[in-house]
Order: sequence, then structure tokens, then C-alpha cells
Amino acid sequence: MNMKKFLLMTVAVVMIMSSLLVNAKSIEDIVGKDPDINKVNEKLEELQKYTVEKFSDVKSDSWFLSSVSKLTALKGDR
Repeated sequence: MNMKKFLLMTVAVVMIMSSLLVNAKSIEDIVGKDPDINKVNEKLEELQKYTVEKFSDVKSDSWFLSSVSKLTALKGDR
């Protein structure tokens, strides 16, 4: 592989990765700035996806996923 192709591939990968980061949701995007438990329960599935992405030690099949997701949404991650 010549240097020109390598640089082109590298730039393409960096552009793709940066666009993914820009589209990443924050917890406030999901439940708002001051969520209550009803809002958290309503958005639980989306919160679980967020939690699995945010915490490397929480997996989608973890028995405690719902609890950690709710705590995270209610500002328990600070």
C-alpha cells in the first residue's frame, strides 16, 4: 500500500469516527436536565443503551443494567 492510499484511508476513518462522536447523545438529551423517575422509566430502553456505551464494565446482559441506568439518569454517575 502506498503512502497516498494509507493517508486517504486514515483521513476517511478519522472523519467517520468524528461524525459518530458528534452524534453521540448525552444523558440530558435522553431525559432532560432535571429528570424524574417517571421520565426515566419511560426512557429506560434508551438509557440502557447509553449506559452500556458509557461504562465498559456494564454489559447489555448485566443483571444490574436497569438499576445503573436509572442511577445514571438521576445523576448518580457524578
